[in-house]
Amino acid sequence: MVPWTTQYGVLLERSFKEQLRQRGLHITQLGQAIVIAVLVGTVFLQIGTTQSSVVRRQPVLFFCVINQVGGWGPGGWQRCGGGCGRGCMACRAAVG
Repeated sequence: MVPWTTQYGVLLERSFKEQLRQRGLHITQLGQAIVIAVLVGTVFLQIGTTQSSVVRRQPVLFFCVINQVGGWGPGGWQRCGGGCGRGCMACRAAVG
């Protein structure tokens, strides 16, 4: 029987190699994160700190949450009708 530390090391090495093969994807994700950060930052820049500014904050926070969940992007649960085979949230919920 192989110790769990050796198994963990092999899996960690495989995962690291797989991540190195997907450089373009990581660069795209980094660019997307920077663009979203700038957009959200500029929205919050002039929002204010009064009680009435809470109403203006809610849509921005909703957008941030939906963006983090991945609901509107490619492969997200809003684009899938279920059974697509890509493992999206709708397919996982339908399978159980």
